[in-house]
Amino acid sequence: MTKRSLSVGLVTLVAVLLLFASNVASAQAPLQPAGGLGIPARAAPLSPQGGGGPGPIGTGFTYQGQLKGATGPVNATCDFQFTLWDEAGTGTPPSGGLQIGSLDSQSDAVSNGLFTAVVDASNQFGGGAEPAFQNAGWLQIALRCPTGSGSFTTLSPRQPLTAAPYASGLAPGAMILGSGNQVVTVQSGAPSGSIPSAVIGTVSATDGVGVYGANTSTGAGSAGAGMWGVSLSNGGYGVQGTGHNGSSGVLGQATGSGNGVHAVSGGNGISNAAVYAEATSTGTSGPAGIAVFGLSHSDDSAIVAQNTGTGPTFRALDSAGDWVYEVTATGRVVTTAVQVTGGGDLAERFDAGGSFAVEPGTLMVIDADHPGLLRPSSDAYDPDVAGVVSGAGGVHPGLTLQQQGVLEGNTLVAIAGRVYVKAEASTAPIKPGDLLTSSAIPGYAMKAVDRQRAPGAIIGKAMTGLKAGQGLVLILVSLQ
Repeated sequence: MTKRSLSVGLVTLVAVLLLFASNVASAQAPLQPAGGLGIPARAAPLSPQGGGGPGPIGTGFTYQGQLKGATGPVNATCDFQFTLWDEAGTGTPPSGGLQIGSLDSQSDAVSNGLFTAVVDASNQFGGGAEPAFQNAGWLQIALRCPTGSGSFTTLSPRQPLTAAPYASGLAPGAMILGSGNQVVTVQSGAPSGSIPSAVIGTVSATDGVGVYGANTSTGAGSAGAGMWGVSLSNGGYGVQGTGHNGSSGVLGQATGSGNGVHAVSGGNGISNAAVYAEATSTGTSGPAGIAVFGLSHSDDSAIVAQNTGTGPTFRALDSAGDWVYEVTATGRVVTTAVQVTGGGDLAERFDAGGSFAVEPGTLMVIDADHPGLLRPSSDAYDPDVAGVVSGAGGVHPGLTLQQQGVLEGNTLVAIAGRVYVKAEASTAPIKPGDLLTSSAIPGYAMKAVDRQRAPGAIIGKAMTGLKAGQGLVLILVSLQ
């Protein structure tokens, strides 16, 4: 359907309402113009003329009138000729003005003087009818009764297409159906300033929607859009949303397997991004604006990025536009610096033999009887010391190493950095700087006082002291 016929189709609904509310001419034998008889206004059908059920609204509109002969209301089948004019004309029959489109000729039954005709059903008035429907137009009627009986009589005056309730807006709940590429086209030629808009959707309900777009096609490969915004200007927006008082400017919601918002870009570079988000709010302390925020209430990720090409999956730029951080498509992280604020040690996952959980701060050694596993220490000066179970004293791992499916384990063991270890000072008091080794108390460390046995059995240096008894000592893990 062309843009012209779309507009005619839209105005058709209005024209139906207009003609129902207008005065209709009547005729007396020998079918000369007589006094008008008003037809009560009523709502026009929203389904196609002559059809049953929803479908394209078409170009036809309904005209109703009453014919009277010398002996009263006419009962016959009559021939009608409808034409559309740009002026009311003068005289009887009326003359003047320009005819719009071609002649709509049809035969309709008249019962007790009443008749109903569907005018312009085959688009006889054509594209020229658009300005007449939108501004001012007059319908001229000629007829003969009964059908095929002599010449036509032109009624006078021409019938104006005048306004009626809902003529300037569709009735609540009205539906416009069509099969063309664009069922309704709305265009605004307003000058700049304020908010010149072709369509404004306003709703006062607490959970209402100003403009709602839906794509109900469920066929295989369906890719239509419920709402499509296109901008050809420099710096313009195809769709713009503004949120106030905690609301959202644009809401995309997915309830099934679809996407709440799907963005596609065929261009290159940042200026052609599929999604461009900018936070312009600034502040003197703390983050003042967030360009992108993802929130998930499921067991999946709030934000997922995938690159099926050769470029990085994620990249961060500094204020000058230079990249400072990126994640490659293979998962490799490349950055200029790493700062860890969530923990104090470098830990690796190991399997600790048995089904029991090993307490944080436990000193671990290599399990010679089970290659690849660790176990809590049980001998003094054990040369197989490996690390300390992370998490004691509220100090968490800063970095964790593992290879899924190959080198995994149930216990995080610090192999470098600062970690709290369970220690005993019954052998000798511990002060900062002392070398620590394994104790005879299972899972505990002690001060290394036997220099002959110390080489290879040192777990690290104490950073805090322990004068007596047992407790946690902060150490710097450094295997020696």
